[in-house]
Amino acid sequence: RPNGIDAGHSLTLSAALINDDTAAFERTGAAVSATVDASRDRDFSLLYGVAFAVDFYAEDVGPERAYTLSSFGEVRFDETDDLFDAREGYSLTARVEPAVSFGDATTTFVRSTGEARGYYTPEAFERVTLAARTKLGWIEPVSGDDADLPLDRRFFAGGGGSVRGYEFESIAPERLDPTTPFGGRGLVEVSAEVRGRITERIGAVAFVDGGSSFNNLDSAGEILWGAGVGARYDLGFAPLRVDVAVPLNPRERDADYAIYLSIGQAF
Repeated sequence: RPNGIDAGHSLTLSAALINDDTAAFERTGAAVSATVDASRDRDFSLLYGVAFAVDFYAEDVGPERAYTLSSFGEVRFDETDDLFDAREGYSLTARVEPAVSFGDATTTFVRSTGEARGYYTPEAFERVTLAARTKLGWIEPVSGDDADLPLDRRFFAGGGGSVRGYEFESIAPERLDPTTPFGGRGLVEVSAEVRGRITERIGAVAFVDGGSSFNNLDSAGEILWGAGVGARYDLGFAPLRVDVAVPLNPRERDADYAIYLSIGQAF
């Protein structure tokens, strides 16, 4: 609803039914949320709101039921020249989510994330764009046991928008014992791409991704790396993306390669 709160403040009400089955966990649930968009323009975005989620997890560790009430605030500065296929500029995003979860256990925590992206096209090589990004995340428990954090609020890496070459949400701290939940309190992700435009519509990409999910800062540097190549086809409004990646630090459960198909650049 445009101007639903005040002039220039749009209101969005949403509801969702959820069924997740990933390498990290299985869950079913429902969520409702209210978001206020107080953005001035595309260069500066400000969003805030509240959400309530009811989740049930089919895991042997961690809470089986979690009722989570959260609020959030997000700020984004975007100086890029294109939302879907940037060639120049940068963007910065920061998000903070205080929350309380109850059900099988009660915890209060703050989940914070920050992301930076940059793009540069040299004047001497106008058909080549260098792109890079980094993302950081941390969950700080205020009360309760961090082992009782809802599984979907923990951090995981891996997948087409994270570390290509690894299964979606498959990068997380290994379980040291049967009572340790999967997923980390912290996250580090980095990516770099060289994007070449062969024709006006066809392009090629070479990339390297890295990511780590961890429970203490001493383990933040244990990054798993993936690399690969991709093709792009300009649909007019955004590129069609096909990437093939391999894990550079393969574990026993990792496949030899992964293929990703999507609309828009990886970042």
